[in-house]
Amino acid sequence: MPVHQAVLAAFTATGRPPPAAEIDRLIRQGGADPDRVRAELTRADLLAFTPGGEVRAAYPFSPAPTPIRVRWEGGPEVSCMGQAPPA
Repeated sequence: MPVHQAVLAAFTATGRPPPAAEIDRLIRQGGADPDRVRAELTRADLLAFTPGGEVRAAYPFSPAPTPIRVRWEGGPEVSCMGQAPPA
């Protein structure tokens, strides 16, 4: 799905998801209804949204700080979902 891919691409480029307004723009650009597409992405367990339409989760990435942080060459440090390994 182009929206799902756009959200993951934003995380890999900036460490953050695109804002709700940008997601709406992408969805409308494709001729679809933002509420319907968000519901489909949620049902498919690809993305989770706040009531205001912001990305709450985009497995494996998390916009909220978590104990698990990843970084790759040339990329930002990003929080990820899951459990941290035992110390």
